[in-house]
This record gives sequence, C-alpha cells and structure tokens, in this order.
Amino acid sequence: MTRVLYPAIDLLAGRAVRLRQGERQSARVYSDDPPAQARAFVANGARYLHVVDLDAAFGEKRQTALIERIA
Repeated sequence: MTRVLYPAIDLLAGRAVRLRQGERQSARVYSDDPPAQARAFVANGARYLHVVDLDAAFGEKRQTALIERIA
C-alpha cells in the first residue's frame, strides 16, 4: 500500500500558522512566506498541499491572492 502525505499550510493574516484547539489567539507562526513554505514542501517531494484560509473560516477577508501565489 502506498501512503500519500498531504502537508498543510494554514493561512492567517498572510502567514503560515498553527492554531491550538482552533483558537485564533493561540496562533503560532511557522512562516512569514507561505509560498516559500509551499515550494519547500514540493522540493521535499510533496505532490499535494492542503491549504486552509483561516481568515475566511473566521468570516473575514479571503486571502485569494496569496492562495493563487501558492497554487
């Protein structure tokens, strides 16, 4: 059986972050340059990325331009 890993990039205010228990205040920044992070995942063999726009999920302005730069 072949396993496929899907690296995730959660976007919040233009940065790649992780939230603790979905709490916005708990955001830990992993990258100030999400497109560079995506390129690093691809350079390390990722074929797919899971990208989440947390701003949109929280009902705020979507990060469409940033997502297009990642795609």
